[in-house]
Amino acid sequence: MRVWPGRFRLEVSPEGASCAPTSAVSADLSLEAGDLARLWLGDESPLRLTALGRIQEEREGAAREADALFRSPGRPWCPDLF
Repeated sequence: MRVWPGRFRLEVSPEGASCAPTSAVSADLSLEAGDLARLWLGDESPLRLTALGRIQEEREGAAREADALFRSPGRPWCPDLF
């Protein structure tokens, strides 16, 4: 597995999204890549991960905003067994 350490800025708008490395000092949320994958795939909630201490909310309300951003109508499901 390849790991890219550092900070990344995720910008989202109704027109689309972009993600790029950044040298910005401040962050809204701090989390591990595995937890970001859980959010992106729809398997976990930012609010739950924050409550569990897996995400650090650096700006008040950021976890709630991330929850709205990553929310999906259903949990991930794959009909094939590996």
